[in-house]
Amino acid sequence: MGFRKALSRIPLFLTYTVLATIVACLSFIQTAYAHPTSLITVENDSGTNLTSESIHQFLEAHENLFAGMILPSDTKLTLGSASQDGQKRVSRFMRFKNELFIVARPGFEKQDLYVLVHEYGHALFEKNLMHVSQLYKEIRPDLEKSESSAKDGREKLGSAFVRARKVFLLTSALHEFFADVVAVTYFQDPQAAKKTELFDDIASVPYSWEHLQQRDFNLASSPERTAAWEQALGLAIWSGNPYHILLPARWEFWLLFQSQILSADIQVRAKVISQTFAALERVLSQILLWDELQMGRPQFEVEQSKILNQLVLDELKKSFSFNALK
Repeated sequence: MGFRKALSRIPLFLTYTVLATIVACLSFIQTAYAHPTSLITVENDSGTNLTSESIHQFLEAHENLFAGMILPSDTKLTLGSASQDGQKRVSRFMRFKNELFIVARPGFEKQDLYVLVHEYGHALFEKNLMHVSQLYKEIRPDLEKSESSAKDGREKLGSAFVRARKVFLLTSALHEFFADVVAVTYFQDPQAAKKTELFDDIASVPYSWEHLQQRDFNLASSPERTAAWEQALGLAIWSGNPYHILLPARWEFWLLFQSQILSADIQVRAKVISQTFAALERVLSQILLWDELQMGRPQFEVEQSKILNQLVLDELKKSFSFNALK
Protein backbone atom coordinates (compact mmCIF):
# COMPACT_ATOMS: atom_id res chain seq x y z
CA MET A 1 0.00 0.00 0.00
CA GLY A 2 2.83 2.36 0.87
CA PHE A 3 4.46 1.50 -2.45
CA ARG A 4 1.24 2.35 -4.35
CA LYS A 5 0.97 5.66 -2.53
CA ALA A 6 4.54 6.44 -3.46
CA LEU A 7 3.80 5.65 -7.11
CA SER A 8 0.68 7.83 -7.07
CA ARG A 9 2.72 10.78 -5.81
CA ILE A 10 5.37 10.59 -8.54
CA PRO A 11 3.32 12.32 -11.26
CA LEU A 12 2.40 15.11 -8.81
CA PHE A 13 6.05 15.51 -7.81
CA LEU A 14 7.11 15.62 -11.45
CA THR A 15 4.39 18.18 -12.13
CA TYR A 16 5.68 20.43 -9.37
CA THR A 17 9.25 19.96 -10.62
CA VAL A 18 8.33 20.89 -14.19
CA LEU A 19 6.31 23.91 -13.04
CA ALA A 20 9.16 25.07 -10.82
CA THR A 21 11.59 24.71 -13.73
CA ILE A 22 9.32 26.68 -16.05
CA VAL A 23 8.90 29.46 -13.47
CA ALA A 24 12.66 29.62 -12.97
CA CYS A 25 13.25 29.79 -16.72
CA LEU A 26 10.66 32.51 -17.18
CA SER A 27 12.20 34.45 -14.33
CA PHE A 28 15.63 34.19 -15.96
CA ILE A 29 14.27 35.24 -19.34
CA GLN A 30 12.50 38.23 -17.81
CA THR A 31 15.68 39.27 -16.00
CA ALA A 32 17.96 38.80 -18.97
CA TYR A 33 15.79 40.08 -21.79
CA ALA A 34 12.77 42.06 -20.59
CA HIS A 35 14.91 44.56 -18.67
CA PRO A 36 18.49 44.17 -19.90
CA THR A 37 19.44 47.57 -18.51
CA SER A 38 18.74 46.34 -14.99
CA LEU A 39 21.74 44.04 -15.36
CA ILE A 40 24.09 47.03 -15.29
CA THR A 41 26.44 46.79 -12.30
CA VAL A 42 26.08 49.77 -9.98
CA GLU A 43 28.31 50.54 -7.03
CA ASN A 44 27.58 53.46 -4.74
CA ASP A 45 29.91 55.15 -2.27
CA SER A 46 28.45 58.63 -2.54
CA GLY A 47 25.90 58.65 0.27
CA THR A 48 23.27 60.48 -1.82
CA ASN A 49 19.72 59.79 -2.89
CA LEU A 50 20.99 58.96 -6.38
CA THR A 51 21.19 55.26 -5.53
CA SER A 52 21.58 51.99 -7.39
CA GLU A 53 17.81 51.52 -7.16
CA SER A 54 17.11 54.96 -8.64
CA ILE A 55 19.55 54.25 -11.48
CA HIS A 56 17.80 50.99 -12.32
CA GLN A 57 14.41 52.73 -12.18
CA PHE A 58 15.66 55.39 -14.60
CA LEU A 59 17.05 52.85 -17.04
CA GLU A 60 14.02 50.59 -17.02
CA ALA A 61 11.52 53.45 -17.16
CA HIS A 62 13.19 54.87 -20.27
CA GLU A 63 14.10 51.65 -22.06
CA ASN A 64 11.62 52.47 -24.83
CA LEU A 65 13.53 55.67 -25.54
CA PHE A 66 16.47 53.51 -26.62
CA ALA A 67 14.43 51.16 -28.79
CA GLY A 68 16.27 49.97 -31.87
CA MET A 69 19.66 50.12 -30.15
CA ILE A 70 21.71 47.57 -28.24
CA LEU A 71 21.68 48.47 -24.57
CA PRO A 72 25.03 48.61 -22.73
CA SER A 73 23.99 46.10 -20.09
CA ASP A 74 27.59 44.98 -19.52
CA THR A 75 28.76 48.46 -18.51
CA LYS A 76 29.90 48.97 -14.93
CA LEU A 77 28.46 52.13 -13.35
CA THR A 78 29.90 53.57 -10.16
CA LEU A 79 28.37 56.40 -8.14
CA GLY A 80 30.98 58.23 -6.13
CA SER A 81 31.71 61.33 -4.09
CA ALA A 82 33.14 64.48 -5.66
CA SER A 83 36.53 63.98 -4.02
CA GLN A 84 38.62 61.15 -2.68
CA ASP A 85 41.84 61.40 -0.70
CA GLY A 86 41.88 65.13 -1.40
CA GLN A 87 41.61 64.62 -5.17
CA LYS A 88 38.72 66.07 -7.17
CA ARG A 89 36.77 63.52 -9.21
CA VAL A 90 34.62 64.18 -12.27
CA SER A 91 31.90 62.17 -13.99
CA ARG A 92 33.16 60.37 -17.07
CA PHE A 93 32.81 57.38 -19.37
CA MET A 94 35.97 55.29 -19.73
CA ARG A 95 35.40 53.75 -23.12
CA PHE A 96 38.36 51.35 -23.13
CA LYS A 97 37.34 49.99 -19.72
CA ASN A 98 33.59 50.12 -20.47
CA GLU A 99 32.98 51.87 -17.17
CA LEU A 100 30.90 54.87 -16.08
CA PHE A 101 31.75 56.97 -13.07
CA ILE A 102 29.12 59.47 -11.92
CA VAL A 103 29.80 62.05 -9.23
CA ALA A 104 26.73 62.04 -6.98
CA ARG A 105 26.47 64.96 -4.56
CA PRO A 106 24.04 65.26 -1.64
CA GLY A 107 21.39 67.83 -2.48
CA PHE A 108 22.22 67.86 -6.21
CA GLU A 109 20.47 64.69 -7.34
CA LYS A 110 18.44 66.46 -10.06
CA GLN A 111 21.50 68.13 -11.50
CA ASP A 112 23.52 64.93 -11.37
CA LEU A 113 20.78 63.18 -13.34
CA TYR A 114 21.61 65.43 -16.30
CA VAL A 115 25.17 64.16 -16.13
CA LEU A 116 24.05 60.55 -15.75
CA VAL A 117 21.89 60.70 -18.89
CA HIS A 118 24.73 62.28 -20.88
CA GLU A 119 27.29 59.72 -19.71
CA TYR A 120 24.88 56.86 -20.34
CA GLY A 121 24.69 58.16 -23.90
CA HIS A 122 28.43 57.54 -24.20
CA ALA A 123 28.02 53.91 -23.14
CA LEU A 124 25.15 53.51 -25.61
CA PHE A 125 27.21 54.98 -28.46
CA GLU A 126 30.28 52.83 -27.79
CA LYS A 127 28.27 49.62 -27.43
CA ASN A 128 26.51 50.13 -30.75
CA LEU A 129 29.61 51.37 -32.58
CA MET A 130 31.46 48.21 -31.56
CA HIS A 131 28.54 46.16 -32.85
CA VAL A 132 28.08 47.72 -36.30
CA SER A 133 31.46 49.16 -37.33
CA GLN A 134 34.14 46.67 -38.26
CA LEU A 135 36.46 49.55 -39.18
CA TYR A 136 36.13 50.98 -35.69
CA LYS A 137 36.71 47.60 -34.04
CA GLU A 138 39.92 47.17 -36.05
CA ILE A 139 41.38 50.57 -35.18
CA ARG A 140 40.17 50.70 -31.58
CA PRO A 141 43.29 49.01 -30.09
CA ASP A 142 45.45 51.67 -31.83
CA LEU A 143 43.27 54.40 -30.34
CA GLU A 144 43.78 53.00 -26.86
CA LYS A 145 47.56 52.84 -27.37
CA SER A 146 47.70 56.40 -28.69
CA GLU A 147 45.67 57.66 -25.74
CA SER A 148 48.02 55.97 -23.28
CA SER A 149 51.05 57.41 -25.07
CA ALA A 150 49.57 60.92 -25.09
CA LYS A 151 48.78 60.76 -21.37
CA ASP A 152 52.30 59.56 -20.59
CA GLY A 153 53.83 62.34 -22.66
CA ARG A 154 55.23 59.82 -25.14
CA GLU A 155 53.66 61.25 -28.29
CA LYS A 156 55.20 60.13 -31.55
CA LEU A 157 55.28 61.92 -34.88
CA GLY A 158 54.78 58.94 -37.19
CA SER A 159 51.82 58.85 -39.56
CA ALA A 160 50.27 55.88 -37.72
CA PHE A 161 50.27 57.79 -34.43
CA VAL A 162 48.93 60.97 -36.06
CA ARG A 163 46.11 58.99 -37.65
CA ALA A 164 45.27 57.23 -34.38
CA ARG A 165 45.19 60.53 -32.48
CA LYS A 166 42.98 62.19 -35.08
CA VAL A 167 40.59 59.22 -35.15
CA PHE A 168 40.51 59.23 -31.34
CA LEU A 169 39.63 62.92 -31.38
CA LEU A 170 37.07 62.38 -34.14
CA THR A 171 35.34 59.53 -32.32
CA SER A 172 35.45 61.54 -29.08
CA ALA A 173 33.74 64.45 -30.86
CA LEU A 174 31.07 62.09 -32.23
CA HIS A 175 30.74 60.56 -28.75
CA GLU A 176 30.11 63.95 -27.15
CA PHE A 177 27.64 65.00 -29.84
CA PHE A 178 25.62 61.79 -29.46
CA ALA A 179 25.68 61.92 -25.64
CA ASP A 180 24.40 65.51 -25.82
CA VAL A 181 21.63 64.44 -28.20
CA VAL A 182 20.59 61.70 -25.76
CA ALA A 183 20.37 64.26 -22.93
CA VAL A 184 18.52 66.82 -25.07
CA THR A 185 16.04 64.18 -26.26
CA TYR A 186 15.54 62.59 -22.84
CA PHE A 187 14.79 65.91 -21.12
CA GLN A 188 13.20 67.44 -24.25
CA ASP A 189 15.32 70.44 -23.39
CA PRO A 190 17.78 72.14 -25.80
CA GLN A 191 19.80 73.32 -22.80
CA ALA A 192 20.22 69.83 -21.31
CA ALA A 193 23.76 69.48 -22.69
CA LYS A 194 24.78 72.78 -21.13
CA LYS A 195 23.28 71.73 -17.80
CA THR A 196 25.60 68.72 -17.60
CA GLU A 197 28.40 71.14 -16.75
CA LEU A 198 26.72 74.19 -15.24
CA PHE A 199 26.46 72.53 -11.84
CA ASP A 200 30.15 71.64 -11.64
CA ASP A 201 32.78 73.72 -9.90
CA ILE A 202 33.17 76.25 -12.70
CA ALA A 203 36.46 77.56 -11.35
CA SER A 204 38.07 74.14 -11.83
CA VAL A 205 36.91 73.70 -15.42
CA PRO A 206 39.32 75.13 -18.05
CA TYR A 207 36.44 76.31 -20.25
CA SER A 208 35.04 79.79 -20.43
CA TRP A 209 31.45 80.65 -19.54
CA GLU A 210 30.93 81.39 -23.23
CA HIS A 211 31.94 77.82 -24.02
CA LEU A 212 29.26 76.46 -21.72
CA GLN A 213 26.71 78.69 -23.42
CA GLN A 214 27.77 77.39 -26.82
CA ARG A 215 26.75 73.84 -25.93
CA ASP A 216 23.21 75.17 -25.76
CA PHE A 217 21.41 73.52 -28.71
CA ASN A 218 18.94 76.39 -28.72
CA LEU A 219 21.53 78.84 -30.02
CA ALA A 220 21.14 79.61 -33.71
CA SER A 221 24.27 79.71 -35.83
CA SER A 222 25.43 83.13 -36.95
CA PRO A 223 28.41 84.50 -38.88
CA GLU A 224 29.78 86.02 -35.67
CA ARG A 225 29.45 82.80 -33.69
CA THR A 226 30.94 80.74 -36.52
CA ALA A 227 33.87 83.16 -36.82
CA ALA A 228 34.52 82.89 -33.08
CA TRP A 229 34.41 79.09 -33.36
CA GLU A 230 36.93 79.08 -36.23
CA GLN A 231 39.24 81.40 -34.35
CA ALA A 232 39.06 79.26 -31.22
CA LEU A 233 39.98 76.13 -33.19
CA GLY A 234 43.38 77.71 -33.85
CA LEU A 235 44.11 77.81 -30.12
CA ALA A 236 45.77 74.84 -28.49
CA ILE A 237 43.11 74.57 -25.76
CA TRP A 238 40.35 74.19 -28.35
CA SER A 239 41.95 72.37 -31.30
CA GLY A 240 41.92 69.09 -29.42
CA ASN A 241 38.62 69.64 -27.61
CA PRO A 242 35.96 67.06 -28.54
CA TYR A 243 33.11 69.32 -27.33
CA HIS A 244 34.16 72.21 -29.51
CA ILE A 245 34.64 70.50 -32.88
CA LEU A 246 30.94 69.88 -33.56
CA LEU A 247 29.45 73.04 -32.06
CA PRO A 248 28.06 74.27 -35.43
CA ALA A 249 26.25 70.94 -35.89
CA ARG A 250 24.74 71.35 -32.40
CA TRP A 251 23.48 74.82 -33.27
CA GLU A 252 21.68 73.45 -36.34
CA PHE A 253 20.38 70.24 -34.78
CA TRP A 254 17.66 71.75 -32.62
CA LEU A 255 16.40 74.00 -35.42
CA LEU A 256 16.11 71.04 -37.76
CA PHE A 257 14.64 68.39 -35.45
CA GLN A 258 13.01 70.09 -32.47
CA SER A 259 9.49 68.95 -33.48
CA GLN A 260 10.57 65.30 -33.23
CA ILE A 261 12.37 65.85 -29.92
CA LEU A 262 9.33 67.61 -28.42
CA SER A 263 6.90 64.96 -29.69
CA ALA A 264 4.65 63.29 -27.15
CA ASP A 265 5.19 60.01 -29.03
CA ILE A 266 8.11 58.20 -27.41
CA GLN A 267 8.63 56.16 -30.59
CA VAL A 268 9.35 59.35 -32.51
CA ARG A 269 11.81 60.48 -29.84
CA ALA A 270 13.42 57.03 -29.84
CA LYS A 271 14.06 57.40 -33.56
CA VAL A 272 15.80 60.71 -32.91
CA ILE A 273 18.38 58.76 -30.91
CA SER A 274 18.68 55.71 -33.16
CA GLN A 275 18.75 57.72 -36.40
CA THR A 276 21.33 60.11 -34.97
CA PHE A 277 23.54 57.14 -34.18
CA ALA A 278 23.08 55.76 -37.70
CA ALA A 279 24.07 59.12 -39.18
CA LEU A 280 27.18 59.44 -37.02
CA GLU A 281 28.27 55.89 -37.82
CA ARG A 282 28.07 56.69 -41.54
CA VAL A 283 30.13 59.83 -40.97
CA LEU A 284 32.79 57.81 -39.14
CA SER A 285 32.94 55.26 -41.98
CA GLN A 286 33.60 58.06 -44.47
CA ILE A 287 36.16 59.87 -42.33
CA LEU A 288 38.21 56.73 -41.65
CA LEU A 289 39.03 56.62 -45.37
CA TRP A 290 40.57 60.10 -45.37
CA ASP A 291 44.26 60.17 -46.33
CA GLU A 292 44.52 63.48 -44.50
CA LEU A 293 44.23 61.65 -41.18
CA GLN A 294 47.86 60.58 -41.53
CA MET A 295 49.23 64.07 -42.14
CA GLY A 296 49.71 67.29 -40.20
CA ARG A 297 49.24 67.76 -36.49
CA PRO A 298 47.49 65.14 -34.33
CA GLN A 299 44.51 67.53 -34.05
CA PHE A 300 41.69 68.43 -36.38
CA GLU A 301 42.40 71.49 -38.52
CA VAL A 302 39.78 74.20 -39.11
CA GLU A 303 38.97 73.05 -42.65
CA GLN A 304 38.67 69.43 -41.58
CA SER A 305 36.34 70.46 -38.77
CA LYS A 306 34.17 72.45 -41.20
CA ILE A 307 33.88 69.43 -43.49
CA LEU A 308 33.09 67.19 -40.52
CA ASN A 309 30.25 69.45 -39.37
CA GLN A 310 28.78 69.52 -42.86
CA LEU A 311 29.02 65.73 -43.17
CA VAL A 312 27.24 65.31 -39.83
CA LEU A 313 24.44 67.66 -40.88
CA ASP A 314 24.09 66.02 -44.31
CA GLU A 315 23.84 62.53 -42.83
CA LEU A 316 21.42 63.71 -40.14
CA LYS A 317 19.13 65.17 -42.79
CA LYS A 318 19.19 61.84 -44.63
CA SER A 319 18.34 59.94 -41.45
CA PHE A 320 15.60 62.36 -40.47
CA SER A 321 13.85 62.30 -43.79
CA PHE A 322 10.06 61.94 -43.71
CA ASN A 323 10.24 58.19 -44.35
CA ALA A 324 12.90 57.64 -41.71
CA LEU A 325 10.65 58.96 -38.97
CA LYS A 326 7.46 57.28 -40.09
